[in-house]
Amino acid sequence: MHTVRALACSAALIALVLTQPSTSACEPVRLSLEFSKSSPSRVGQVIDLKIKLSDQNDRSCAGSHDYPIHLEVTAGKVIVSQRDIRIPTGHTEPDAKDCKVTLTAPGIITAHVSSKGLRDGVASVLVYAEAPVEPEPRLKPWRGLLILATYPQNGQESSASSAGQVFAYCSTAGQVTANGREAITVTADYQENGNPGQAPEEISLVLPHGSLDWDGAIKIQRSAFSGSAEVRSKHIGHVAIGPLISSFPANIRFRNDPDSCKTAEFISAAHYADLELESHRIALGEAASLWVSFQDIEHDPVLIESATSVFASVMAGRSGHFSDPVLKDGKVTMVFKPQLWGDSQIVIPGMSTISTNGTSWKEGPVSLHIDFPYVALSVSLVGGCFGGFLAALYRKETKGKDLLGRLAFGVAAALLLVCMAVGGTLLTAEFQANVFLFIPLAMAGGCSGPGAFQWFAKKYGFGAPPEGPLGRNVAGASSN
Repeated sequence: MHTVRALACSAALIALVLTQPSTSACEPVRLSLEFSKSSPSRVGQVIDLKIKLSDQNDRSCAGSHDYPIHLEVTAGKVIVSQRDIRIPTGHTEPDAKDCKVTLTAPGIITAHVSSKGLRDGVASVLVYAEAPVEPEPRLKPWRGLLILATYPQNGQESSASSAGQVFAYCSTAGQVTANGREAITVTADYQENGNPGQAPEEISLVLPHGSLDWDGAIKIQRSAFSGSAEVRSKHIGHVAIGPLISSFPANIRFRNDPDSCKTAEFISAAHYADLELESHRIALGEAASLWVSFQDIEHDPVLIESATSVFASVMAGRSGHFSDPVLKDGKVTMVFKPQLWGDSQIVIPGMSTISTNGTSWKEGPVSLHIDFPYVALSVSLVGGCFGGFLAALYRKETKGKDLLGRLAFGVAAALLLVCMAVGGTLLTAEFQANVFLFIPLAMAGGCSGPGAFQWFAKKYGFGAPPEGPLGRNVAGASSN
């Protein structure tokens, strides 16, 4: 009985563990690709491609659905073969039989895989027309009695600089994340008379590395056909493989294939854009300040080196104008000035926009509410009436239709001036809408507006001879 209970408990625990959601779930973001080879490749050889789904940290990652993949193999600009394959749900790699490639031409053969929603994978291999050339043995007398077959040693005739050369290329490329974990592989093959050969001594190369976290060093060990270096970086930029900076032996001949590294690029590790607004509610005419910081897929901070590629847009709601981005203290700052009142949904295109509140965060667009300009409208109404009434008192037109016309034209002129101030250059990024600015503008419009409107109306034949802005008859004034 105890045995049965123990087995039942064990089965229950196993079922509980199996039904628990995985805590190590990952999200595929790119296709990793490389040629599987342990020796120099030659024409006619069938070689395997290693294709896998990878996450932001270059770890294998099973997909939650089928991933259709397009595979294209080229020799130079000529397409050698292309096919459509897929990675089934729950798998990290396609079927091995779909990943075999026949090498049909000498030179650099490049494979390119792509799938919707994933970054492409690119890999290259150097294919020779002939099989590897083994070094010729040389007869060496020993004590005059025996003949031993030996291979050239360091400092002898067939050193690396006599007939050999090094050919460098990017064997894995594509866009990888500059997180210090994903890698681009640079390979250097040793050749003798254009064919693959074994290095007679250790060969050291130093290639350009720019701002990347790589010293540019590649080594080919003695008797090896090739050497490679996995380039990792936390800085964005392209991988360059020429010209040669230095080498040992110093006079080694060097060639490279820059085309193989055209797609070899480290891109920003930023996955999330943390968008922060100075205020989520402003009045029409005000400018909202935005701050954008960046995080990787694990929500660790990411520093960017330039703000030129960062921009914001309105996904829904009222549009407006964004100022040019400025990088300051690791954050990108911008200013948004809406054109109308209402709601705006702001996002950072190309990234997942989030808004952080303490230790929690919410993914999605950030909302901004723009209030109707009640203050500007009220000040225009009051200031226009007051200015129009002062103008009516000055002209002694305080009765009936004359007074109503003055007040109406005064409000219209005040509203026009205030709207020009709200939408014009008076409201820069540093200046917020101020009621104390609206009051004198409204009063000035109310005071001078009626006379200006009447003067223009009568000048173009809509009434009596035109009067000046203060009410004097222009024709009468000229006759005096």
